[in-house]
Amino acid sequence: MKRLRFIDAYRGFALINMIAYHWFYDYDNIFAMPLEWFMGTAAYIWQQWIVFSFIFISGTVLNYAKHPQLRGGFLCFCGGILTFCTYFFVPQELIIFGILSFLGVAMFLTSALMKYVTSSIIAFFCLLGFLLTEGWHNGYWGFYGVYFAELKIIPPDNLLFFILGIPGTSYHSADYVPIFPWIFIFGLGAFGWSWVQRREKFQIVLKSIDFKRQSSCYNALELLGRHTLIIYLLHQPMLYFIGKTFL
Repeated sequence: MKRLRFIDAYRGFALINMIAYHWFYDYDNIFAMPLEWFMGTAAYIWQQWIVFSFIFISGTVLNYAKHPQLRGGFLCFCGGILTFCTYFFVPQELIIFGILSFLGVAMFLTSALMKYVTSSIIAFFCLLGFLLTEGWHNGYWGFYGVYFAELKIIPPDNLLFFILGIPGTSYHSADYVPIFPWIFIFGLGAFGWSWVQRREKFQIVLKSIDFKRQSSCYNALELLGRHTLIIYLLHQPMLYFIGKTFL
């Protein structure tokens, strides 16, 4: 099936929000100009929406990928480059298993599962999995403060548990997207969208949305959404340069 334009436009919109968020992050953390609101609830909700959007959309477009394993490997490689660069050049902003590394692993795991399982019921279990494991990093089963039960695991303080989503005290990452709970949002996008694709009435509505969106702003967002990776890799060095030059 042909890729729908509004998916790329939405990702382009999320990309603009991510760049804006990172600008405020640099302003507050790197350039030491505290922003009180940036540590509040509104900024946290904004950040979570950005992460949720990127991961969910990446899951949906897995249905269009011709070589998801190669794409996943390339994203893991890019994530490794970011870890290498931050470790040697900006160690105070070290990135260990950030969004690119996560997306690479998620593509490997989910595309492998989709070869054998196509049932849309998996999307329901993905949603349930997210609601149960979002609070792992805070020591409980639940999500965003909704407490179901204590997580009775005392994790070894090692990199594996950090990547899985149960961090100890020795590891910190400026951009941290662990496998749990976010693998479930990726799966929700992949399996949920796969179900939508098989429903003709949804396809009529979605194609209609694509047809009606012809504004220059919409086209610009779509263009950004199709080149997210290169923009993501370049935006932080550019923000840092701008901050160093003008602040």
